[in-house]
Amino acid sequence: DIYPDWYYKYEGQEDYVAKVTEMTKILAEQSYSGKLIYCPFNESDNGEWYGDLDEEENMLAFHEDWSAVYSAIRAIDEDAVIAGPGFMRYDGELFREFYALCLEGGNLPDMAVWHELSSDSYYKFEEHYDDYRAAEEELGIEDMPICISEYGQMSDNGIPGKMLQYISAFESKKVYACIAYWRLADNLGELAADSST
Repeated sequence: DIYPDWYYKYEGQEDYVAKVTEMTKILAEQSYSGKLIYCPFNESDNGEWYGDLDEEENMLAFHEDWSAVYSAIRAIDEDAVIAGPGFMRYDGELFREFYALCLEGGNLPDMAVWHELSSDSYYKFEEHYDDYRAAEEELGIEDMPICISEYGQMSDNGIPGKMLQYISAFESKKVYACIAYWRLADNLGELAADSST
């Protein structure tokens, strides 16, 4: 990670585009570059960089940065798969507003990304999925792949009954999903058991 701390310190569009450009150049030269998916924004709706995205000026500021980063990635790798917007939770209105700006700007992501980290995410995910697909249809967007780039609360990780609820919901809708990295490293998101002797 090019940033040393979480939450990343925002130092303006020029600085961020330079960081993305640096990393994209490195990644584009790798033998596995054709298998990469670029997700340039993580939790863009958490208020740290853009404030409340429900406010039009903040959404426009986010989309301006999205446009600059999208163009920077495409300039290096024109075939790159770019995922977004990377919201920390599902919000159908924010998706609709963001996608409308992307359609106007010609920079729609290739894959939809959001997190499912709330206490009721495994109950609400199918509702979110259906609303998301409805938003695509309303805007005339062909169904794109979906990745839930973080799922599960910290207390859910490593609990088979909890994880099964998430996994079955994601499998039923044929979406990609990644367990949130909350605690221990090197144990497959707490899905791996300790060795027994």
